[in-house]
Amino acid sequence: KNIFLIYLESFSFKYLNEEITPELHKISRKSIVFSNFFNSATPRISAIVASQCGIFPNLGFEGVKLSKYSKIYCLGDYLKEKNYYLSYLQAADKSFANKIDFYTDHHFDRFTGGEEIEQFYPQISSQENIDFWGVNDRQLFEIAQLEVQKIKNNFPFLFSLININTHTPGYFSKKC
Repeated sequence: KNIFLIYLESFSFKYLNEEITPELHKISRKSIVFSNFFNSATPRISAIVASQCGIFPNLGFEGVKLSKYSKIYCLGDYLKEKNYYLSYLQAADKSFANKIDFYTDHHFDRFTGGEEIEQFYPQISSQENIDFWGVNDRQLFEIAQLEVQKIKNNFPFLFSLININTHTPGYFSKKC
């Protein structure tokens, strides 16, 4: 089976309903949703490491700079052993919080960051669609659909992404 792992920045499960998030609610009805998952790890890279490696890292705001996290057995390692193709997408540049190192160390085949978004999706990443962190979520999910089309023949696969518009103070698409 293919796996979609979506990190929702600063999102509470209580907002997953037909009234507030109807499209996400519709997807959740056909998915496995971890509704009781709580992660107080900050910054976000700590939450990613915690959820994928089963540890509570103390990364601080410098990101994954310690090589000891490359030695820990994580989700990517397990799925790669099961012949999964692993792909990750984020709006920010790859170097942010050294996430590229984490995902490379744990066998991800593809990591698409802000640099590739600007290069390969110029029509989507036009200036009107850029927020502080990169393309806004509306465009990020458009890109996610295109990225999944690129990897869909690599069965099975894990496709993971993290949204950004719910990051404090909150960023809204101009189309909303």
